[in-house]
Amino acid sequence: MIAPDDIPARRLAAVRRTLLWERLWPRLWPLAGIGAAFLGVAFTDLLPRLPAAWHAVLLGLFALALAGTLGFALRHWPRVDRAQAARRLEADGGVAHRPLDALIDRPATPLDRRGARLWAAHLAGARRVAATLRPGPPRPRMARHDPHALRTIPLLILFIGLLAGWGDYGPRLARALVPAWPPVAAPAPPDLDIWVRPPAYSGQPEGHLAAPPRDPMAVPAGSLLHLRVTGTRATPALDLAGGRKRFESLGGGAW
Repeated sequence: MIAPDDIPARRLAAVRRTLLWERLWPRLWPLAGIGAAFLGVAFTDLLPRLPAAWHAVLLGLFALALAGTLGFALRHWPRVDRAQAARRLEADGGVAHRPLDALIDRPATPLDRRGARLWAAHLAGARRVAATLRPGPPRPRMARHDPHALRTIPLLILFIGLLAGWGDYGPRLARALVPAWPPVAAPAPPDLDIWVRPPAYSGQPEGHLAAPPRDPMAVPAGSLLHLRVTGTRATPALDLAGGRKRFESLGGGAW
């Protein structure tokens, strides 16, 4: 039987983490690059100087790029099994003949006394070799995945942004995240013109009021009140003591 200590489980776990990092980093560095580029642009305070529409479009493009790269990394999540970790640990140790497989291997047929001694010697040698194996450092080989070194561009943008926004990172980042939309102007109130036409017996001329008077206004009995409202699509109405009188449309927003 093989004791559990014969198998370097902790070292294999460390190697599996190393292999996982090596396979994930080529998928994650675009995400980190997009984030670094956005921070660099934000720290230069360039986005708030653009029209609000362009500012919003660029924010949307950054968000889409981040979501796309993250989705790609999660969709193609790498898997590392024990055999791959064992091969890497043996390669880091510079040994051949797969000694880690020998620790979990079993004879295909029953062994006689001589065969058992040979098998025990074989296992002892595998244990000695396994005890010397140590995980090596990660080797993501980014030059193979990014032969033109495009990953340096986001770092350069971030470096420029850090210099441009020195001491003002927080406010600049806040301005970059929220487009400065121009305030929406409130609609102009409708215009109201008032005419009072006194009866002929009064001898008074017709009067025009640009706006309703603030104080009560006396007019001769039998006067005609003309009101014209412009600048509204909604049907206006006049509240009187005897009820509500709706205006008649003259077309073009005039009533």
